[in-house]
Amino acid sequence: MGGHFQSESVAGLNRNRWPLWIGIYNVDYSLKILNKTYELIDETIRKSGKKISEKYWEEIPYRSSCLRCHQGIESQQGIIHGKNFSHRTHIINSKIECEKCHRRHEEKPKGEVLFISLNGCTKCHHQTVNRDCQVCHGELKTKEIKYESKLFSHQFHVEDTDLNCNNCHFLTKEKNFLLNKNKCSECH
Repeated sequence: MGGHFQSESVAGLNRNRWPLWIGIYNVDYSLKILNKTYELIDETIRKSGKKISEKYWEEIPYRSSCLRCHQGIESQQGIIHGKNFSHRTHIINSKIECEKCHRRHEEKPKGEVLFISLNGCTKCHHQTVNRDCQVCHGELKTKEIKYESKLFSHQFHVEDTDLNCNNCHFLTKEKNFLLNKNKCSECH
């Protein structure tokens, strides 16, 4: 019982301290401490017959020196080239490395954020209609979207019916997917 109690108290101590360590000195080491703490807590809770909740942080699926300073970048969103942009979709889901779109600090001109143009983006985006849309847009299933003052659930339409993305969206010559508004009235 002594080892079990010790693991539990060390894990709890580390869990309570880790937010203080974010962004300090050695991100890789901090993440190792965080993951080990999670592992110890998970082990202790499983011994009591319960299940631990999922990790509430995401790990980048590759190693990059950029992430030593830019931790948390995967949760940032914004507008790039006039379109909604999510780092999570590109970094976590698609495993695109930072250098595909950004130059290293020592190489980039002053003020530059991206070196990739909109044409560079379209090399990946919406090249074919048959692509698995959920690789990039999987988060849509968990959100309700306001459309024409009503809440719309992609999850219901994709999982609970036989519809897929291409039933309601179409690809334009500019490689954008647009909603076929006439499709809605077929069912509603």
